[in-house]
Amino acid sequence: ASDDRGSNYAWHYYYRMNTTPPKGHAIGDTVWLDSTGVEKLSNPNWPSTSKWDWVSPTNVLIDPQYNNQTFLRSAETYLLLAEADYDLSDMQGAADAINALRDRAHADRVDASDITIDRILDERAKELFSEEDGRYVLLRTHKWLDRVQQYNKIAGPNVAARDTLLPIPQPVIDANRTSPMTQNPGY
Repeated sequence: ASDDRGSNYAWHYYYRMNTTPPKGHAIGDTVWLDSTGVEKLSNPNWPSTSKWDWVSPTNVLIDPQYNNQTFLRSAETYLLLAEADYDLSDMQGAADAINALRDRAHADRVDASDITIDRILDERAKELFSEEDGRYVLLRTHKWLDRVQQYNKIAGPNVAARDTLLPIPQPVIDANRTSPMTQNPGY
């Protein structure tokens, strides 16, 4: 509850405006949304990060350009250190690396006994939301299928082990004339 990374300073929820605003509101009103619901395709609310929340006062149409994106963060370095310590069975080192981030975010500290690869991935999700392509991290840690099925209520029921690899486009396979290339399993 005290973790700043989950606060209203870090997240906000949009209401997808159609022609009619929600009951009791007029177009232009600020609509505060409940962020505890389960995501559904029919839900007009969706979370967004405040990290990139910026609109030009002179041209509101250029706000999607994401000025000044961060490409290197000390937080990611701490998380990679935690993962390396975990792989080396140094759970105290992993906890220390994670606590460096949790202290800054005013979150409760973790103990060495709390450290699992899932805990490290949870910290990555909190800390680096919208800053990295989580698919690559989950594939690298062999957790993609488990976590998509567990946490993605929309896609989770539809993914299978074959989806950890993407299909090779047929023109790429056809272009390899001297060395036959086989399609990834399941495609």
